[in-house]
Amino acid sequence: MQLLFSQGRLATFLEGRKQHIKKFVESYDADEILKADEKWCQDVIEKFRLKAPAILEGQITVKEPERYSKDEDIEILVPLEGDAELLQYFPSRWEATLPSVNKRAATHSGL
Repeated sequence: MQLLFSQGRLATFLEGRKQHIKKFVESYDADEILKADEKWCQDVIEKFRLKAPAILEGQITVKEPERYSKDEDIEILVPLEGDAELLQYFPSRWEATLPSVNKRAATHSGL
C-alpha cells in the first residue's frame, strides 16, 4: 500500500515528466518528426497523458471487522478513475485544516 502524498511535490513530478517527454521526442530524428502522421502524434499523447483522479462516490465501500478491537482496522475503499499515481504527490497549494460544511447550505442540500 502506498501512502498518499508521500513522494514529494506534484510540481516536481510534473516537471520531471515534462523532461521525460522532451527526451522521448528528441530521441527521434528531426526528419522523422516532420514526417510524423496524426496516428504517431495521438500515440505519443496517449503514452504520456495523465488524467486527474476523480472519486467514484457512488462506489465507496466500507469493510468492517466482524468484531471490533483495538487491533482491527476498518477499511474504506474509495475507487477512482484517472491516474491514482498522482495522489502520491502533494499539490503546490494545500491546507492542513479540514474543510467545513456550511450548515445553511447543507440544510438545503439534504446533508
